[in-house]
Amino acid sequence: MVETYVSQPYADTCYWASNCHYLGQTQAHGAVGTVPAETPEAVVVYPLQRDCQAVLFGPSHPARSH
Repeated sequence: MVETYVSQPYADTCYWASNCHYLGQTQAHGAVGTVPAETPEAVVVYPLQRDCQAVLFGPSHPARSH
């Protein structure tokens, strides 16, 4: 699974066309010792294989459905 952070003005463009999944948004906190981000960003993931949930959760965890 690939994860990326997208600025809100661009969050609904080609990412959705490429079958990416929106997970939510950040809280706009910067790293320790840095300037905080001005606005929250969208968190977007792209599964690299079809059974990514089974791989991530393992065989003992039931697959989650959306």
